[in-house]
Amino acid sequence: GSIYPTIPDGSQTSATGEVTFSSRGGWLSGSGSADYRVAGGGAKFSGSVSIMRGTRRYAHASAHNLRFTGTIQASNEAINVQLSGTLRY
Repeated sequence: GSIYPTIPDGSQTSATGEVTFSSRGGWLSGSGSADYRVAGGGAKFSGSVSIMRGTRRYAHASAHNLRFTGTIQASNEAINVQLSGTLRY
């Protein structure tokens, strides 16, 4: 899916945002919060996300304990995210 983070200025160590996951079966959207720290040529972050709504196949989706970790590369703005937890639909 697509992730559209808001990158805070250097004085902040946490952020909130929205995320949308899409597939042929529909889409899910949610909100999340993360703590992050500058590391090398980018940043490392970790946090949690909750599912707010979905469509079609995911219209009745529910999630439990969704957590994520990831990195952002400053040179090309590439984002790598690992998601864990339980998603039922």
